[in-house]
Amino acid sequence: MHYKGRKCSVAITTPGPMASGIPCPLDPSHSVLIEKLDWHVKRCPLLKQAQPLTLQPFYQKGINAGRDNDDQEEEEKV
Repeated sequence: MHYKGRKCSVAITTPGPMASGIPCPLDPSHSVLIEKLDWHVKRCPLLKQAQPLTLQPFYQKGINAGRDNDDQEEEEKV
């Protein structure tokens, strides 16, 4: 479907036979064409969601992840 010389944004486009996709390095729930990986990593929707949070002064990565096994073993011995 063409409208004013543009393709319909809903139209399904199939990549050529040489195109192959890989899982997104930021969010493996979707895949990306290898040729567009650099472009995608800069614009991935997951990055847009996570970036504002990581810039907050109170954010500390892995704070609720629990303890390492080494720390738990030392506490059990005491």
